[in-house]
Amino acid sequence: MPKPLLTIVFSLLAATSLSAADWREVNFAEGSFRIEFPAEPKHKTRDVEVPGAGKIRMRIASAEVDDVLYTAIHSSYPKEVLASRSPDQLLENAVAAVSRGRRVLSEEPAAKISLGKYAGRALDLQADEAGQKVQLSTRLYLVENGLIQVIIGKPEPITTAERDRFFSSLKLLDD
Repeated sequence: MPKPLLTIVFSLLAATSLSAADWREVNFAEGSFRIEFPAEPKHKTRDVEVPGAGKIRMRIASAEVDDVLYTAIHSSYPKEVLASRSPDQLLENAVAAVSRGRRVLSEEPAAKISLGKYAGRALDLQADEAGQKVQLSTRLYLVENGLIQVIIGKPEPITTAERDRFFSSLKLLDD
């Protein structure tokens, strides 16, 4: 193999392994889970008013790499909300909120999934963000006293590899 070609091959291999090594684990202690991001995520907290539940605090971590936005959110629910609704009702309300104003792309609008013993929903959406169409793939899980949302979004269709790498890194801390 000619020397310049070897240099190119080794450069590509080094770039690939560096990209894989950049993933870092982030713990959400209040949500009892961890997840890996492809870059150091930015953290923020937002309080939102949820009909029938009052003010809910959302803890958000997100990182953007190569036009792909990776986001994890934990929202704690008040005990009275958890006691007044079934897990299915809470998840369906979350799906409705996430889907509002967006086009559902999933064959099954909100497929039932699970994370260990906890119920969840999976859905794929298309949103119009600042005049640009964005594909979103979302996983929602009702765990203990709150909702975990894991979202990946980008301007073009999300690949299975992108989706699987991020979503499969989600682990409960008690596992």
